[in-house]
Amino acid sequence: MDGYRRLSALIADAQLRGKEKARPVYDHDQIVDELRGQVVVLTGRREGAVRRALVEDGPAAAADALRALIDRFGRGHVAVELLDLDYPENSVRKEVVADLAAELALPTVAPKTRSTAKWTSGSPEPVRTALVALGSTPPEEER
Repeated sequence: MDGYRRLSALIADAQLRGKEKARPVYDHDQIVDELRGQVVVLTGRREGAVRRALVEDGPAAAADALRALIDRFGRGHVAVELLDLDYPENSVRKEVVADLAAELALPTVAPKTRSTAKWTSGSPEPVRTALVALGSTPPEEER
């Protein structure tokens, strides 16, 4: 619950710092300082640093972006999102990101929509907790 309170306070601060309604201004260093070790961060969908690095600069850049998240939030607090989008290049990108997750021994989640996620094998307890909070149910073998 402490992570949730910290996250809520950061969002409120960012909203107040913004000059316009619904235009928050986040301080990334403050986010890391407040949330490191308290939450599980996801790599992000298309807008996330890992996916953007992959699209713009290739797999090595995506690996660097993923390592940066691990360095900032801690290995046990990063999970890799595997996107299932309906365009041809997505399957290749998803495979690259899945390979990076395996190489770095990170858990993966496969979102079906913005608010639900499917379970993947090897999810550590913090990831299970986050997925349950999103309304996802673990498969029988993980219960």
